[in-house]
Amino acid sequence: MSRSADAVAWLGQMREWLGGACLRAGCHETGRLELAHVAPTGVSCRGRGAKERERDVRQNPECYSLLCPRCHRAVDLQLPIVREWKIPTVRDVLSARGSPSVVGGRADGRGGLRRAIRMGA
Repeated sequence: MSRSADAVAWLGQMREWLGGACLRAGCHETGRLELAHVAPTGVSCRGRGAKERERDVRQNPECYSLLCPRCHRAVDLQLPIVREWKIPTVRDVLSARGSPSVVGGRADGRGGLRRAIRMGA
């Protein structure tokens, strides 16, 4: 399997780990889902492939969430309603699972989570 195909498979698995539905409170969309920036990482979204997206999510789990296209677009457009939304990040969701393989036994969950994401927990 090529590195790009590995990245696509990892991103698909990440969607499953995150519950397979839009993470915005009140939205239950399970169709097409996207790993969306909810905080800047310094990496442009345009023209990135699966490998770059995977690398960025692994390095910045606190800056991504799983959203349906409609919620993702609202976040990208910074619509006023977005300020009222509760949108957990990748780090929030995986840490809440409480699995030692995800949080690595650390109280803050940061190092263990990053390690688990890198390893494909």
